Amino acid sequence: MRIEPGPRAPGMVTAAACLLFAGYAASFLYFFVDDEAIPLVYARNLLRGRGLVYTALEGRVEGYSDFLHVIWSTLLLAVTRAAGQSLLAPLLVGKAVSFAAALAIIVVTARTLRRSQVSTPGMVTALAFLALSGPLAVWACSSLETVTFALLTTLFTSALLSGNVRIAWICGAAAVLLRIDGPIYALAIAASVAIAAPSARVTAWKAARAVVLVAAVYHGWRIWYFHSVLSAPLAAKVLFRLAAPANALVKLPEVPYLLAYVRVYGTPWAFVIVGAAAVAWRNRSARACAIALLVLGLYVQLVGDWMFGWRFVVALLPLLGVVLGCAVSRLPRAAGWAAALVLVAWSAVAVRTFDAAYVDSENKPLFYSDMSGGQALWLGRYYELIGASRQFLHAGDRVADNQAGLLPYLLDLENVDDLGICSKFVAELPTTDVYYTTVGRYSPLNNQPVLRTAQAYLLHQDVQFVITPTDLLTKANGGVVPPRILDDLFERVAIDASGANAIYRRTAKTADRYRRDPDSFTENVAHATRLIQASLDGHVVPSDRYGADLPFLREQSATRPVTGNMSLDLRFARRDERLDSLFVGLVSSRLPATMTVTVFNERGGATARLAIPLPAGDSSVFQPFAPGVSGVAVSVRIDVPPGEDRIAIADLRLLGQSSALRDYLRRLRFSAPAPGTH
Repeated sequence: MRIEPGPRAPGMVTAAACLLFAGYAASFLYFFVDDEAIPLVYARNLLRGRGLVYTALEGRVEGYSDFLHVIWSTLLLAVTRAAGQSLLAPLLVGKAVSFAAALAIIVVTARTLRRSQVSTPGMVTALAFLALSGPLAVWACSSLETVTFALLTTLFTSALLSGNVRIAWICGAAAVLLRIDGPIYALAIAASVAIAAPSARVTAWKAARAVVLVAAVYHGWRIWYFHSVLSAPLAAKVLFRLAAPANALVKLPEVPYLLAYVRVYGTPWAFVIVGAAAVAWRNRSARACAIALLVLGLYVQLVGDWMFGWRFVVALLPLLGVVLGCAVSRLPRAAGWAAALVLVAWSAVAVRTFDAAYVDSENKPLFYSDMSGGQALWLGRYYELIGASRQFLHAGDRVADNQAGLLPYLLDLENVDDLGICSKFVAELPTTDVYYTTVGRYSPLNNQPVLRTAQAYLLHQDVQFVITPTDLLTKANGGVVPPRILDDLFERVAIDASGANAIYRRTAKTADRYRRDPDSFTENVAHATRLIQASLDGHVVPSDRYGADLPFLREQSATRPVTGNMSLDLRFARRDERLDSLFVGLVSSRLPATMTVTVFNERGGATARLAIPLPAGDSSVFQPFAPGVSGVAVSVRIDVPPGEDRIAIADLRLLGQSSALRDYLRRLRFSAPAPGTH
């Protein structure tokens, strides 16, 4: 027979769990992510009367996913500014709020467990798991909305299970407004409770209707206000997971999102979760939480995230805690205590794994190991960048920094986020010759004579500085940080003291055409993502082999055996597209060769032919077409003399402008029409 906990036991266990969590979470007081400052950029513009604007250069852009957090940040900035506090004060206040919200999650979860009549061993298991949970601890030290949102979903779940309609309505509505995916969480939890707990079904459906109503009103407003269904972050870093073009260059983490989290505990942890759900299934609270875990787990795995700490897992942890606690409570008392001790010890071991991953990923010490680090350790790689930037940048300067939060906020810069997270123009570009990543649409920075569409946009906006992490530069430039980038239009003026960031300034080379002529915006119309048909050396290449067999059409390289020549035939459109030039980053042979390029229109006629001599050794090609050339297909022939047996080729681009891109560019204002256009 199970012995129920005494009246004081739950409170003592809860208090101990809160103290344990506070001690552990303080290890991550130096934790900081650049995105924490993005809402504050919006807050500053709101206080200036500009509305929900990230930069005056682009106007209304939904570059955030947390509307209520932006409003809260505006209030914080107004209050701290009136009090004469530092610009960093709102971030510190936000950190304190997240910390308090994490403690509240433990308390609310404890109340849910107590209402479910969970035994003391079950309470110990669940609350110790939460107190020692790395994701909850690390995000409790961030000013982002992550933990506050998790508190709302935890309160929402608790209110539904207890039949408190009013609290459920308030928390459900707040969750919808706090995160753009709030309706997914709220409706998944409401549906799970309705399925698992018939007695709470009426409350769940009432709450669900309220959530749907608030979501309909809010999302209707945001679509009207921003003239876009998807926010820029969703368009830039999530949409491709659902609708990436075939043969796209996609950069995803090597380990799937949830699997990486499970590995913190060890692979057997997945079986523990499944087993706990099975054992606790008869308990309605555990059953509801288990169903919600499954649904939301699938969602979290789909969207993923690039930041350290599995922030999208945080809202799932209280649900998992309830399942674990209810499962242990179902066991005989002695077995329950044994299971509790094992699971608490398991969580403690996972702490070491998580802490080591934190130190390695963030390149920061745990707080207790260096308590005097101050701003330098808290802001990390951004601390030195801020110092270096103050030498060159001034308030109002136009910059391009894909770390779109802290620097634009502290220095009051007009920033164009070339990853698209805070730039609607970049996020919604119809071009596909980019890298699709969990941090946005990435266009490598190098000094080639051709610019990608997103980079041409920087020149159109008259950007004067480009700031970028040096690790991205070295990957795109053969292991070096180049002195100049973007066709000599920007020169390096500084690398910060940490060596992690480089600052480039506009040179005197003219870039007026990007502000005058829409035809200066080009893309690789023969990219592997756009091909309709392809053949190599007379052999048809199956569409699912474009990436593997034609890597040079995805900015990679290949070495081909040849017996007299190499031939490549590509059809890239069904209707004639305007073509600008041919670019080949590298073509290499031991002996001199000749490249012949022929463009064909939709009627099969040749509209252009280039004969390009190739010297022995390595060379590159950049050959413009005559004005007015268009086509749907291209033939590339490389003829080599006897004795040559191999050709290396890399990064072949047929630069032009698709009809989709041409239509898209109409949203920009050009200072004068392009010659010959109307």
